[in-house]
Amino acid sequence: PPSLVLRSLERLIRARRLDPASLRVRLIGPPTDYREDPALLEFLTSAGVLELLPPVPLADARRAAAEADYLLLLDIIAGNTGLQVPSKILDYVRIGRPVLALTTQGSPVDES
Repeated sequence: PPSLVLRSLERLIRARRLDPASLRVRLIGPPTDYREDPALLEFLTSAGVLELLPPVPLADARRAAAEADYLLLLDIIAGNTGLQVPSKILDYVRIGRPVLALTTQGSPVDES
C-alpha cells in the first residue's frame, strides 16, 4: 500500500538520508490506507514531498504518468496470486519510465 512507501520516505527524510527538495510524489486517485495517518501526510506535504490529487479521467492519469520521471505500481492485495496483472502496467511499459513495483511474492507482476 502507499503507506509503506510514504513511511519509508519519512524515515529517510528524518534520518537526513533523503533531501525532500529532491523528490515529489504525486498520488492520484481515491484515498487508501495512507489517509489513516494524518501526521505522516502533514509531515510529507509540509516538506514539499507529497501531493495528493483526486481521481482524474483516464486520459489525464495517462498524461500525468507520461510526464513522471518514475512510476509506482502498487499491486498488493492479500492472497492475490491469481493470473491477472493490473491494467496500468501496460500503460507503464508503453511510457518506458523506470517502475517501482510493490507486489505480493509469487504474483503475476512478481513473475513478470
